[in-house]
Amino acid sequence: NLVIHHDPTINSRTCFDPGGRPAKSRLVSSLNLEHLGRYDCSRVEGKRFSEEPQPILSLDLFLKKLSEYQKQSQNARSVKLNLDIKWQKLSTWRLKYITGLLLKTVDNYYFGDRVLIQSYSMAALKEIKRQRPSLETSALFLPSKPRAKYFWEGRGSVMQGMMLRDAIKAHANSITLHWYYVSKDFVKRCHQKKVKVIVFSLNDSKKIRKYLGWQVDGIVTDYPEVLKNTYVAWSAEKRPAVVVDATTGNSTIITGSLNSTVMNLIYHQ
Repeated sequence: NLVIHHDPTINSRTCFDPGGRPAKSRLVSSLNLEHLGRYDCSRVEGKRFSEEPQPILSLDLFLKKLSEYQKQSQNARSVKLNLDIKWQKLSTWRLKYITGLLLKTVDNYYFGDRVLIQSYSMAALKEIKRQRPSLETSALFLPSKPRAKYFWEGRGSVMQGMMLRDAIKAHANSITLHWYYVSKDFVKRCHQKKVKVIVFSLNDSKKIRKYLGWQVDGIVTDYPEVLKNTYVAWSAEKRPAVVVDATTGNSTIITGSLNSTVMNLIYHQ
């Protein structure tokens, strides 16, 4: 099964156990789906972000619930998903199998044309494109120390070029990158290669405006209302129009006319 959770473990920073206590660290893969559904993962760094319990769901169950809700709400019918897949260093046959499982699950609920799949694993992105060339993908980067060293030494364009090269080799439609490593020139370079740029995580209005002005194609935030309000105000100032794909943890964000949620997927045997 594919399970929606940010980390490979359940821990006290993000979850309460079935008894309502801060959860002890356990591998998600060590628990069955019924047990996972009893956890409440409504914490961020130990602080509750939702008054409602947030159980760990399988992707199949989540899409089923979303499909049912969409039948009742016209606004929900425009929801798009950003699926962040967490499997890395898998054997070739297992990678093919899990990728096929992901695509089948998405297709079962007719989300094939409303999903962006992002990953740190270039091998996973290549396999997705092999099985489904039309599916939109994003190469996710959090630079390693050797690569980040280029940036710290004032040679950021070298590191950025490496990431752009890797994204193109993986046939990714976009790059998802921490804001610190994104520059105005880099956005232009990516657009020249027909690669979109998604930046994370922008949480204050001033910084959001800066990157909107650079024409980034997507913004990840922990504060959807801040992003929504900033984007609406920025758009009203008759800036050049851009499509903003605003995504955050397990929250739905409404920015302009686009609803998007980022889901982190873990393979659960």
